[in-house]
Amino acid sequence: MKLKKLIVEKYEGGMGISNLTAAYRLPLMTISIIVKNKDIIKYANFVKGVKSIYKQRLETLEHVEKLLLLWITEKQCVVDSASEEIICEKAKVIHADLMKNQAGTSQESEVFKTSHG
Repeated sequence: MKLKKLIVEKYEGGMGISNLTAAYRLPLMTISIIVKNKDIIKYANFVKGVKSIYKQRLETLEHVEKLLLLWITEKQCVVDSASEEIICEKAKVIHADLMKNQAGTSQESEVFKTSHG
């Protein structure tokens, strides 16, 4: 993500797409997509470990990710492992708590589905 933000900075500073392609040794199409999505990339605030951008990313899900990552980090600090099933269950609990605290203020769906992967 840092590289994408750097490419956007250079582009907005006047560097051309072909120069960016040569400087970062990335395909023209990759640079073009980064430049096309520059507004999303420029203002994106990502949790460590998150590698993809969703235009319609829901605020609650972003918060769930941050809290879940914090919980996993705490588990690792005390040398306690958590299975994928336990992590998914914790994510559901965090989401339910956040939705309870935001009752009536959010337009987001209350259904939370965990993904495995």
